Amino acid sequence: MKQIIIFAQLSVCFILYSGESYRTQRASRHTLQQIKQLITLSTQRQIESTNHGMLFDELVLQKRDPEVKRHHNELSVNDLDDYFQGDVDLSEKQAELLSEHFKSEIASNEKGDEIIRNRRSVGREPFYVRWHDKQPISYDFAESIPQETRQKIRAAIRMWEERTCIRFLENGPNVDRIEFFDGGGCSSFVGRTGGTQGISISTPGCDIVGIISHEIGHTLGIFHEQARLDQNNHISINYNNIPFSRWNNFFPLSNYEADTFNLPYDAGSVMHYGPYGFAADPHFPTITTRDRFQQYTIGQREGPSFLDYASVKLYLKTVLVKLSINIAYRCMEQCPPIQCDHNGYPNPNNCSKCLCPDGFAGPTCQFVQYTPCGALIKMKILVKLKIRVEDLYLSVISDDKYFDNIFKSFEFPPNDPKICLLLRFPVPRAFRWLFL
Repeated sequence: MKQIIIFAQLSVCFILYSGESYRTQRASRHTLQQIKQLITLSTQRQIESTNHGMLFDELVLQKRDPEVKRHHNELSVNDLDDYFQGDVDLSEKQAELLSEHFKSEIASNEKGDEIIRNRRSVGREPFYVRWHDKQPISYDFAESIPQETRQKIRAAIRMWEERTCIRFLENGPNVDRIEFFDGGGCSSFVGRTGGTQGISISTPGCDIVGIISHEIGHTLGIFHEQARLDQNNHISINYNNIPFSRWNNFFPLSNYEADTFNLPYDAGSVMHYGPYGFAADPHFPTITTRDRFQQYTIGQREGPSFLDYASVKLYLKTVLVKLSINIAYRCMEQCPPIQCDHNGYPNPNNCSKCLCPDGFAGPTCQFVQYTPCGALIKMKILVKLKIRVEDLYLSVISDDKYFDNIFKSFEFPPNDPKICLLLRFPVPRAFRWLFL
């Protein structure tokens, strides 16, 4: 009897150990902290080389707001010291590449900008690897994922499948696969690591479809939007409200680690931090958009934006020269050429139609997307519009001239959440509404 008990205990220990070891292992916390220190040093030098007054002038107007309503996202759940950029897992290989890169960057920075530019023009070992393009991505669930959370994960997967050529297969046969598990936070590796790689979706906390779609976006190879190399053209970082040890989370990735595919900056991306990420004072923003109308757009976790899908599509079909990666999934090549209007693109799931940005509809995105609510206003001139509901007036901009108060006192039913306006132009045009 004693031998049987000992054998049973050893079996349980083996099973528990195996359960932890078959997934791709994350870099050690010590290695991660070393990388963060290198990036923080690079960030500090970058700030010191700029005019401090210019860096923070535009942040002075931001006021502390005790009543602020913050986004619930992965940063709200995670122990931020355990991850790269708040929710990214790094493999040992990725950690080694990053460490070498930033050590080289710091050394080159001391020798002058020309050396940096020359070095960055040379392709190096890829920081992340694409998934195979001829087969669906296999995934399964660990026992730690409850049934309700599994349904939300499937819903997040459908978001990516419906507007891209990417396919997932639950309990699929591939060796390279994803396992959703409860690892005590919301996190994912960037790209394919090989073997079984985990996406941690803790319940409660991470079991929100938008957060799950964010983590899947990382697995498909997408970094955080605010970490783009052109970051400074679109946002300002308030380092005064960020603990020094966490400055590294805002350092823009170079073309060595990521490619933007020349897509415009997307404040509405599901991959963008919210305004208060990593804040020392949670009532004062750490990120301020240079376009003030986008300040409350950043950080949404409803699901992938139009450009999120587009970036995956372009990632899947483009030769990533700067990352030394070959042609990836070739989504667009599945369809014959089709002309899509208004920046739409061919739908790989229905090649006879285009996928359209919000506001457009039709087989080739040639029509304005109508809604059943609101009123019709006919415009006889081509204009750009800025709408201010705060003062209940419409500002029309044409040829750099402002015509204010053209429409006064919109007579909307009070407290109606479905009110809207439809403006018709001589040719289809798109614009955004801003409600303050």
